[in-house]
Amino acid sequence: RYKNVQDAEHLIFCNKDTYPFDAKSFNIVLNGWCNIVGSPREAERVWMEMGNVGVKHDVVSYSSMISCYSKGGNLHKV
Repeated sequence: RYKNVQDAEHLIFCNKDTYPFDAKSFNIVLNGWCNIVGSPREAERVWMEMGNVGVKHDVVSYSSMISCYSKGGNLHKV
């Protein structure tokens, strides 16, 4: 599973000229790190990268992060 999320993230960044960055593609990766792998650290990294490339966080982004933090018992970070 880890490899699949990592591959999806790699696909987004390697094809940015063909497929411009958007919230939907980032949210797929964010959801993968949060709910499939369960890695808040990687999710935070993707969250920051979204902002760095100019993609605005949306309801799905926030929902993924809240879910990630609550599963890890870190809801105070929200």
